[in-house]
This record gives sequence, structure tokens and C-alpha cells, in this order.
Amino acid sequence: CAPDPVLVVPTHANLEYRPDGQVLSRVERTYGADFHKAEVVVTGRSGFIATYRLPNRGSFSGNEILLVRIPGKRDADRFADDPLDFLSESLWTLYGSLAALELRTNKLTSLAMPLLAGTRGYQVQNLLKVILNHSLEWLRVSRYMNAVNFYLTDSEGVKQWNTAMDEVLGRHSVDSAHRASANALRNEILSVLNGTKINMLPDSWNEVVNELRVSLQSKVIPLERVAVAARRLTELIVSWQLVEMGDVPKGHLGPRLDALKAKKIIAPWILAHLECLKLFGNAAAHSNEDVSYDPPSLRPDDLLGLLSSLQRVLEFSIGKLKE
Repeated sequence: CAPDPVLVVPTHANLEYRPDGQVLSRVERTYGADFHKAEVVVTGRSGFIATYRLPNRGSFSGNEILLVRIPGKRDADRFADDPLDFLSESLWTLYGSLAALELRTNKLTSLAMPLLAGTRGYQVQNLLKVILNHSLEWLRVSRYMNAVNFYLTDSEGVKQWNTAMDEVLGRHSVDSAHRASANALRNEILSVLNGTKINMLPDSWNEVVNELRVSLQSKVIPLERVAVAARRLTELIVSWQLVEMGDVPKGHLGPRLDALKAKKIIAPWILAHLECLKLFGNAAAHSNEDVSYDPPSLRPDDLLGLLSSLQRVLEFSIGKLKE
């Protein structure tokens, strides 16, 4: 699948040395990007913090590779009252650069960001608070960007980052072993996700399918994480069905669902399950925001409804592929 239009690459903040780091090395090897001639876009108040863009992106098919200088915690402890202030300044230069670049193009619709400074001595939970706050503020004001996608280069750290993400966002976890119906549904979904039929789904679905598999295999199920992944699956299913019917998917998930309903080809109860997964995912994505309705966020008792709709939609999708 196509990459995000913007790729962020972190590096150290020592101006006496050329940029380096695990992510940078991988980008050099994969795309042949040239980090020697990076152009500064925005500089922070501290002269050693800045964001640069790469004129020569090599074979990277996105629009921009941005290099961000980030001080390690040891240096931050020496020069700042709050070490996280330097991290905030680095992110300020990143999103300030994106604001400037949006004056040139409307194609910067999403961003791929490694979980910055994860090996630079900062505590994961504190780090996430700063990254999420800046990212959410940027998405609220950006003219064109609608997603900031985080990724890890170290697979062994996934569990630690997921746990920290759940804590920062106030997400719930549910022990399905104490909820017989939810546990039965969970096992039924996993039998599908781990079975041979799942290989019939398009390759572009692999990421979200794997996210569901990993989350549901946990004894304590991360409710909001499953809900967000189920919504992403819903987006794929709805777009796929519209294309199969000769239509061009337009707009966000809501308008696409309306277009699918207007076809009057898919059963109303299947459409209702898709609508439920959309709503569950919306609630999970905004679980840490103030709302006026009651309850204000998903509760452990919502797991049963979420898994019920997810199981039915999965079976429906595999059934359509077999036709």
C-alpha cells in the first residue's frame, strides 16, 4: 500500500555531529534518502532544536521526509527546568514545519511518526503525553492532515507502548474470562483470524487484522484498541463493497455507509452492525475528550456488543469473498 505522504525521522540534537539513529539508518537503506543536504524549515528557541526537510527523498513515494532534532533526556536535564519542554519544542518545530508546507500543497493528508525519543532516556508514559497532546492539537488546526500514525521500529517494545497509550488515553481493559458470552465471541473471532479463510482477504487488510488478532489474544482485552481497529476494518469493508458495486468511495466513513445503504443490496442488519462498529470506534478514538452525552465513554459492558458486531461483519466479509 502507499506510504503516508509525510515520514518523520528523529535524530540527536548535537550540531557537531551528522544526523544518525536507528530510524534514519533504515530510511537510508530502504529509500536511499540523502540526509546530508537537509534544508531547515523551522528552528526552535534553542538553536540546536529544529526540523528539516529532505530535497532528495530517494525512492520514497510520499511527499516529504522531515528530520527532527530531539535532545536526549540527559541534555534536557542540564539545560531545562522541565526536560519535557525540549521535547515539546522539537514537536513544535515539526508541526510548525507542516503548517508552512501546507501553504504549498494539499497532499499532506497523513503522517508516519516513530514514537519519538523512545531510546533517549524519557519515560514512555511522559513521552506519550507530550506527543499525543501536540499531535491532537495539530490535527485540530491542520487544513489537510487527518491522521498521525505512530509506529515502532522495535517490536519488543509494542506491549510497553500499548500499555502506556491505554493509560494516557484513559482506556479500559476487560478480562473476558469473567464474561462468558464475550469470551465465547472472542474465541470465535480468533478462530476466524487464525484460520485459513482469513488469507482470502486483501493484503491491504493485514495490518488491521493483525492488530485485532494481537489485542484479542490478550487475556485482558484492550476495549478501545479493539474498537478503533474494528472501525478501521469497517472502513475497508465499506470501501471494498462500494468498489465491487461499481461506485467510487467518497468522503469519510459516514457518507460511504450512506452510499452503501442507498444501494439496497446489503441486508439492513449487516449495515446496522457496520454502523455500530463505526460508533464504537468513534467513541474509542475520543475517549479522553469532554462530551455531553451519557455515558461519556465506552464501558466494559460494551465489549459484548462490540464483539458481536465484529464477529458478524467478519463472517459476512469472508462469505462475500467466497461468492
